[in-house]
This record gives sequence, C-alpha cells and structure tokens, in this order.
Amino acid sequence: MQIELEGKIIKALELRSGLSARTGNEWRRRDYVLETPGQYPRKCVFTVADGNIDLFNLTEGKMVKVTLSADA
Repeated sequence: MQIELEGKIIKALELRSGLSARTGNEWRRRDYVLETPGQYPRKCVFTVADGNIDLFNLTEGKMVKVTLSADA
C-alpha cells in the first residue's frame, strides 16, 4: 500500500546507524517529521534508509512530495 503526501519537513531527527546482526552489513536510518498544509495540518513521521539519505538530501523547512510504503 502506498500513500502520497505533500508538506514541509519540520524536523530531521538524529541519524541512527549500526551493523546488522544477521548479515554484518552496515545500515543507516533517519526519521523526518512532515507537516501537511491547510487549516488542520497533520504530522507524519517517515524513515529514509541507507544511500537514499544522501541522495534525497532532505533538510528542515524544505517542501517535499513523498510516496510512502506502509510496512508493518
């Protein structure tokens, strides 16, 4: 299932990293808080992983359109 949202990044949370216990590979993750515009703004936290962190170069205050995949 995919969800598409547009809004402003209001917070870039701390970068997390480590080594996978299963594969031994390094991983990196960063969470971002997105706020939608409108009379009743909504906030959503989404995660960007590994090389996409550098590729997307997301910063606080940046307006973005994101497509999220819901994983449980």
